[in-house]
Amino acid sequence: MINAIDPNQLLMQMRAAQAEASQQTIKITAPGQSEGTDSVSFSSLMKSAVDQVNETQQASGKLKTAFEMGDPNV
Repeated sequence: MINAIDPNQLLMQMRAAQAEASQQTIKITAPGQSEGTDSVSFSSLMKSAVDQVNETQQASGKLKTAFEMGDPNV
């Protein structure tokens, strides 16, 4: 059995798809913007990460000093 493609039907389907696509709107935001989300700046995230590293290094330094002084609780 041969399935013949009706060119007129195919053309009608393509035109219907084109019409449907042309009616749809797509909202495009500018680079760096997002829709419906809270904006967090890179600088605030970086500052938070650096502060956390600083706190960890300070705690590490205190533990190192205590160990070198012979503190039995370290």
